[in-house]
Amino acid sequence: MAFTHISTLTTNNSNTYASADEWIAEHGTCGLNNALVINGNIVADGTGTVTRTLVYATRDDRASHVASRPALTFTAAFVSESID
Repeated sequence: MAFTHISTLTTNNSNTYASADEWIAEHGTCGLNNALVINGNIVADGTGTVTRTLVYATRDDRASHVASRPALTFTAAFVSESID
């Protein structure tokens, strides 16, 4: 089973992002490259907010990832979680 976490990430400035690449250039990969993440993506919609999906093998992997992340340059808001 996989554990999927979806959140919206909102920049702390007034910039907007037409693509995931633009967001990543400013804020980094936001966990997409973490060793515990088995799949993930960032979807931009032209605003200052993107939707990020991260898939882990287990819920515990998500908790470990959160505990080790650096200071954020954006605000993260929970959208949903599921076990597939």
